[in-house]
Amino acid sequence: MALRTIISAIALLLAGQLQSSAQVPTAPTPVSATKARDIGGYELGMAIGEVRRRMTLAHIAGETFAGTDSDISYEFGFSPRGRIFRIHSVQKLGAFHPDASFARTLSNKLTAKYGAPISNALPGGPISWETIETVQYPSGQKLPYRTMWMNAVLSDADGETTLDITVLDFRILWADQAADNSAPRQTAKERI
Repeated sequence: MALRTIISAIALLLAGQLQSSAQVPTAPTPVSATKARDIGGYELGMAIGEVRRRMTLAHIAGETFAGTDSDISYEFGFSPRGRIFRIHSVQKLGAFHPDASFARTLSNKLTAKYGAPISNALPGGPISWETIETVQYPSGQKLPYRTMWMNAVLSDADGETTLDITVLDFRILWADQAADNSAPRQTAKERI
């Protein structure tokens, strides 16, 4: 489910419906969907160099890199300026069937770290957090958009239960895209 959402969001970006000039209202502290903004110590906004000091990264495609740390597999999405805007982790938990007791324990641990979720369907569905803000599209139109979100879900991979957690903040990506676009845009303005 999380991967499908990520792919849809990336497709929107590539289709030009949401571009680097998308603007989120600025505030002294960006609104966060969660209290913590990391998974396993890897935090949104962290530089690629900091990640490389902790694990070996393999380039997957585009902005996506993967690595493993403490038996947890990670995929990171890096902005054009090398900052994490997306983290996906997969942790193997063993061969068992999650029940209500396990779901309660997991929910309590996640809520203690990340704060109260907006929805919780564990053990069969995700536990989720999100921030919705008004975003100005390149056309000037302003619409609500899920700028930052996180979810955790239990999955079955080859008979083993895994905990999949994804956190994503488009504002990091957009800020870096806009910063990279600033000088070329100004040069183009001066040419016309």
